[in-house]
Amino acid sequence: MHTGTYLRLWRSLLILSPIVFLSLYLYNDYVKYDNKAILDTLLEENLYVLPPNNLNYLDTFDDEEIDLLIANPEKYITKTNKKSKGPQLKGRFLHITDPHPDPYYIEGGLIQYACHRDFEADVASDLLKGSKFGDPMLGCDSPMDLIVETFNYMSRNFPSSEVDFILLTGDNSRHDNDRKIPRTSFEIMGNNMDFSTRLLDLYPDIPIIPTIGNNDIYPHNLMDIGPSMITRQLRTIYQSMIPEEQRRLYERFGSFFKEVVPGKLVVLSLNSMLFFKKNPLVDSCMSPTDSGYQHLLWLGSVLNQFRAVGMKCWIISHVPLIQKNLEESCYLKVNLWIHEYRDVIIGNLMGHMNLDYFNVIKGDELRQRLKETYFMNSLQIEDSAGKLIYKDGLNDDEPMFSVMGAAPVNKDRYMNKVRKEFKQLNMGIDYDDLDKEQDAYHIINVAGSIIPTFNPAFRIWEYNTTEASTFSAEEMSVNEMNWSLFFEDLENEIDNIATIGIQKRKGKKRPKMNKDKSIPKPKPENLPNGPAFENQFGTPLSFTQYFLKLDKLNRNYYKLKDKKKYKDNIEQLIEDIFAYEVEYTSTDLLKLAGVIPDKVDYLGNEDVPDLTVKTYLQIMKGLVSRKKTWRKFLKWVYVSSGYEKNTV
Repeated sequence: MHTGTYLRLWRSLLILSPIVFLSLYLYNDYVKYDNKAILDTLLEENLYVLPPNNLNYLDTFDDEEIDLLIANPEKYITKTNKKSKGPQLKGRFLHITDPHPDPYYIEGGLIQYACHRDFEADVASDLLKGSKFGDPMLGCDSPMDLIVETFNYMSRNFPSSEVDFILLTGDNSRHDNDRKIPRTSFEIMGNNMDFSTRLLDLYPDIPIIPTIGNNDIYPHNLMDIGPSMITRQLRTIYQSMIPEEQRRLYERFGSFFKEVVPGKLVVLSLNSMLFFKKNPLVDSCMSPTDSGYQHLLWLGSVLNQFRAVGMKCWIISHVPLIQKNLEESCYLKVNLWIHEYRDVIIGNLMGHMNLDYFNVIKGDELRQRLKETYFMNSLQIEDSAGKLIYKDGLNDDEPMFSVMGAAPVNKDRYMNKVRKEFKQLNMGIDYDDLDKEQDAYHIINVAGSIIPTFNPAFRIWEYNTTEASTFSAEEMSVNEMNWSLFFEDLENEIDNIATIGIQKRKGKKRPKMNKDKSIPKPKPENLPNGPAFENQFGTPLSFTQYFLKLDKLNRNYYKLKDKKKYKDNIEQLIEDIFAYEVEYTSTDLLKLAGVIPDKVDYLGNEDVPDLTVKTYLQIMKGLVSRKKTWRKFLKWVYVSSGYEKNTV
């Protein structure tokens, strides 16, 4: 090559090099920061609005393109003239949650040491100590005396001849709040075994449906899909309560269902740990490789089969399925399933929060919010770990409750937030057309607990059995379900989806909403509303809330235990004084909210509104109408412990 050519080439390189290096630097800086910092700020301030052209992009999603995982549910149903005699229903069931038994609790143990230790020294004489049956709001878990006597009381006053089934919504082990006595997996499983055995001995003739709590696993809050040692142990413990054909998938997801009225009424026990935002293994429910995504495939397929066979369903879980508790995409998806299957689902009963109240979820907005979630992910906005992120302006990650055992922390702040949400929802409801308006909502009921965070409590629900009177007294024709084949096919389908998800993750392809089988199709317009909206078989009619006045009980115990009558017979003393009382009923709640007149005596459920969604919306409206009314409601929320008086 000519010398002049080399000189011109070098001259060109010298001129272009700074431009190339500057361009690479700017590109690297762009890739590194993208628009994430700016977008995060807008999201945090709730100022981010999708531009109009992107809204058009969102509208291109066709919900009808979404396919069900099990496309032909009729395949598993056999129409038959086989006769089957249904159970004699009482129209009543029992809900128990969060017992938290503590085998290390000692009467007189120092509160500051979780009631596990006492000191004889004078320095300890002025310190708070645990009472015989526990103390509300002080922070210790449940003494075994409280647990044993509570179950004995239930079995004496609500025997299996008077209730149709029992719901046990988790946390059957103590909190891990004593470093000198750390919890072990052996202890946790032992507590669950004790509960299982005790309940089966007291109620051998009726279905008992348990669910997994965040303190029923080890380590605390940490759970992935199985099979795992934890799910295998729990399956063994609750084997007699879990139908045989479901035990294999129970080891995978920790969920199952029980037909409490065969072919008619079912209770679905949903493992909320796979959606729980405090579970370090829950990233999202967006990818087929996510545990929550696969769990939603199970949930959706089961709900669709209930619809096909004509069964109605209660959903129970430990952690309430609300935005505060669940990872955002999991929250949107699981509640969208509840909304779109409102012809099937009767209601949702949960525990965990040690409060007695209800949440109102606006289901008709969830699909749009989910579309926005997919849109945000399509922008490939990632955090430092390379994971897709999405922040909802309404989301609240503030740690409302600290881990302090049973002691109530910031409960008043949380209930203030609930009141504000009620007010906001109330403004958007046309109460002159509630029959139509109620379709957009569903209710999450949160139950008071046995653990003395406040006073111990449990609830008796009554439900409509009018249709059941025909098939409980006479033999009826039934549709037979081949659940074994159904679950075999379902497991294979979920495995296929997970495998495809792994391949897509390697290719770094973003998920597409219309290919997402963990999202339900809209409810067909020709399907009538279910028991949550219209009074029919399964509709909740009323409830009665029972509570234990611990301060009064402990006073009576210490006053009488040395009396001649009881000195040598403490068991008789406990049987004589240990009694739960009616705290309030759903009729009392309706009166408080102004839904029905206060000064009228109601003799039966036929005189008061049923507990459909529209009734709950009326209750919500009444509760936020006046501060005085809300304050009275808080007394029941905190199980008549007086906590609301200490938080003024």
